[in-house]
Amino acid sequence: MATNLRIKSIIEKQITTGRLAHAYLFVGPRGAGKKSFVLEFAKKVIGNENLFSHPDFAFLDCQEDASADSVRDFIGRMALKPFVAKKKFAFISNIENLNIQGANALLKTLEEPAGNTVIVLTANTGNVPPTIISRCMVFAFNRMPLQKTETWTSAEDPGRPILDFAGKPLSERLLGISRFADMPDSELKQEVENFVYESANALKSDLSKYNRLAAGLKAYEDLATNKNKKLILQALMLQI
Repeated sequence: MATNLRIKSIIEKQITTGRLAHAYLFVGPRGAGKKSFVLEFAKKVIGNENLFSHPDFAFLDCQEDASADSVRDFIGRMALKPFVAKKKFAFISNIENLNIQGANALLKTLEEPAGNTVIVLTANTGNVPPTIISRCMVFAFNRMPLQKTETWTSAEDPGRPILDFAGKPLSERLLGISRFADMPDSELKQEVENFVYESANALKSDLSKYNRLAAGLKAYEDLATNKNKKLILQALMLQI
């Protein structure tokens, strides 16, 4: 399970190694601490505490302004080279409020990201276009009891198998990718193997599930290669 500490560890390791993803999506209810996490993330990337006066930090709240023109203007600012820091940091909150035009404009940027910009999106619900979800490193958070100092935890049940995602809405399946991609290779291989066995058993009562089994077998074979785990899981989730 990707707890808040696990997420912080992942992000800090990426910052240290210089292997940041070009885009992140944090999904969870209000009060889960997404914004404060993103701002701390931005401070580490830019190396400055005064974000909102820094020329390499850009912020857009889609709850207040989700017009296509605002998104295009924001994207235009993101495309500029960093003025002071090594990277620019773009933060778009409440991404679920984007209209179709704004989402399409953002999608083009996510498809062809600038190497000197980190883009972070947050959403309070899973109602985010699958095309945007699939182009981000996704972390899902739940709000925890107030007495706990660490307020983030994965929205997915740590014991939830891959088969439980089968037939679910595409946005939910894509959100499950990060949970499984974080697993050690041996555990992920076992998880996919379990999915294959469960899918094979399901064929006894429903032959229409053959495509699900085929997708699992392909993922299992691909895990034996050097292919990217996230891409393997993405292909699996899209087909089940």
